Amino acid sequence: GPEVNTLFLSPDGDLPKLPFGLLGPEPDSFLCDQYNLIYLESARDLKADQSIDPVGREALVIGNTDFSLTPAAGDCPGLVEKVPFTKLEAQMVAEKTGVVPLMRRKADKHALQDCHASIIHIATHGAFFGDQEEDEQAYTYTPNPMRRACLYFAGANDWLRTGKQDPVLGNGVLTAEELCHCRMTPPDLVVLSACFSGMGDVRQGNGIVGLQTAFKVQGARVMLLSIWEADDFASLVLMDRFYDNLTAMPAGQALRAAQRYLRTVTIADLTEAGWFDSSRLRRIGLVAEDMRRMSRLSPDHRPFASLRCWGGYILYE
Repeated sequence: GPEVNTLFLSPDGDLPKLPFGLLGPEPDSFLCDQYNLIYLESARDLKADQSIDPVGREALVIGNTDFSLTPAAGDCPGLVEKVPFTKLEAQMVAEKTGVVPLMRRKADKHALQDCHASIIHIATHGAFFGDQEEDEQAYTYTPNPMRRACLYFAGANDWLRTGKQDPVLGNGVLTAEELCHCRMTPPDLVVLSACFSGMGDVRQGNGIVGLQTAFKVQGARVMLLSIWEADDFASLVLMDRFYDNLTAMPAGQALRAAQRYLRTVTIADLTEAGWFDSSRLRRIGLVAEDMRRMSRLSPDHRPFASLRCWGGYILYE
């Protein structure tokens, strides 16, 4: 019979939170070595792996967010911390798609309202508030998972600290429920390069209910999500490779190839690709020193071989 190269998964119960690609018959042997893995909310979503060439498509790219609009809003422990690499990531994706990224104060939650972009790439923090995680200031527990899954945008810390919304930017927190009510043209590709963007509440028969549910309501064809916190630099390299791969192959295959690249890429490869160039390092501020230290490691060292660097990404179609 024909060779099988793609597995479609529609797991239920707690299983949607499991990265099936990391299962395998023995150590260092994974399902993702043999198959493209594509998650479905239900079997009725079954269709061929989707091809989405990013070149020439309208895109919305958000990153390098000013979570704190005032200096005092960044002083409180436990609030949302800036992610230096999202600046490079937003610039890189914007360059590949030919748009100007929305960064700093322009990383506004309202950008998704009336959005007509074919590709939506959001590099920010995501959160899912579980049963025990009540925020004493701004959040009270609600059983509705669509109100507990959210993405953080400009001004989120000011609201979390004071409970007061910015008159233009709002509270800086976009819940999955709010996302359902945004008027959007159905996007072909949504990439949430955000911590825990793929997490949500398990609903029997419905997989994980959360941000991917909201984008599904909006008609998204393909979603790339993370189900655990990834290394920032590893995420940047994976996204760079994923978008390049999309120009030549379907989305499931593009992710798998990007993950395989991340596992095997060496310091010499990263140096040759320009990741340690001084012009790039200047743009990322304080964490540049960590990058410089990495660049001095053995040329054949594989910095992202650990599965925590590449294994937490899943593709929903």
